[in-house]
Amino acid sequence: MVQHSSKLTDILFPVVPRDFPLRRDVKTLFRSLHILSGGTLLGGHIFALPVADLLPWLYATIVSGTMLLAIDVHASACVLFEVRGIAIIVKLCLMLCIAVWFEAAVPLLCIIVLIGVYASHMPKYIRHRMVFFSGRFQPDRRGG
Repeated sequence: MVQHSSKLTDILFPVVPRDFPLRRDVKTLFRSLHILSGGTLLGGHIFALPVADLLPWLYATIVSGTMLLAIDVHASACVLFEVRGIAIIVKLCLMLCIAVWFEAAVPLLCIIVLIGVYASHMPKYIRHRMVFFSGRFQPDRRGG
């Protein structure tokens, strides 16, 4: 079985992922808001809306994505070392590139959407595969 070496490790990487009531429903709500706001943000960039009109959608995308990640990290920080977690980190890095290279916002947002869709729909055994620390920690393999 999985061995832990410290209290902090036990907190960050529980053997049994943490849960809370209505977890799946809450994740579905935030995922829906994330898709709505992210899609609207991308469309706004494609149709060259003023930046001021895009800011609420940007903030909604950031908040909903942060909440999704927080729910997964609450269960276990292993998510950060799984394929799906690496995809999130890559998407965040691409978002930061937009702040520096605003002219490339449309292609970068398209790449971010493609990574998100692909990572969400790949088979569970790949999505939850540990890229780092495989065998040391137990990933959260629940759906939803």
